[in-house]
Amino acid sequence: MPERIGFDRKLKRAWLDRTVEALLSAQEPEAAYAALHQMLRKEISAEVSRGKVITLLTGIWLRVPGELTHLRDEALSLWPELDLQERLVLHWGMALVRYPFFRDTVAQAGRLRRLQDTFTTAQLRHDVVARWGERAIVRLSAPRILLSLEEWGVVESVEARGVYRALPSHVLAHKALCLWLLEAALRSISTDALPLYDLLHLPELFPFDLQLSPGELHQSPRFVFLREGNNVELVALANGRLEKN
Repeated sequence: MPERIGFDRKLKRAWLDRTVEALLSAQEPEAAYAALHQMLRKEISAEVSRGKVITLLTGIWLRVPGELTHLRDEALSLWPELDLQERLVLHWGMALVRYPFFRDTVAQAGRLRRLQDTFTTAQLRHDVVARWGERAIVRLSAPRILLSLEEWGVVESVEARGVYRALPSHVLAHKALCLWLLEAALRSISTDALPLYDLLHLPELFPFDLQLSPGELHQSPRFVFLREGNNVELVALANGRLEKN
């Protein structure tokens, strides 16, 4: 059973944006931390709570293990040329690779979205608890991720408390961004390769409509393609799977 939850706070989109901007402008990591503390001091007065939020923000963007720095650095290089909606993709991809609990939670939200118009916090939590165990931190953290998604404009609360609807997917036409997100998604899962169709339709990518053809995926040096005995085409990372923390 997985142990580390990590993503156990509601995160505002503005906080994530400011984290990236602090990282881009800071000469040293300490300067980025100081900027985040200054930013959050007015919104989160309690020092312990503020520290936990900063730990999560920096876990996504600053405290990245060596095997993922190339992905983070590419995201930073893309940031200036992207609009507001496209920048959400970078936060999403980094959260996927850094926090398996986040990935499992949003993947279940994506599955529920395919089955029904609305879903409840209880439905989402039931599946997540089955995977991560009946722990208080699990039961508390899944709803906090949903609150984050609502604040990011990915889902909306409807009808009654605890009932959500996924908002329409954002169309992504930026090819480099689509390819970056698919690499992040493939790195976030526990298998070395996926069928091409499955990769392009991962439930954890439900907020985005990737305008990317199989041919464009074939042309990318990020991926290699294999064939199973039943002639199913598999997609794997070109440089192999790197060990993830």
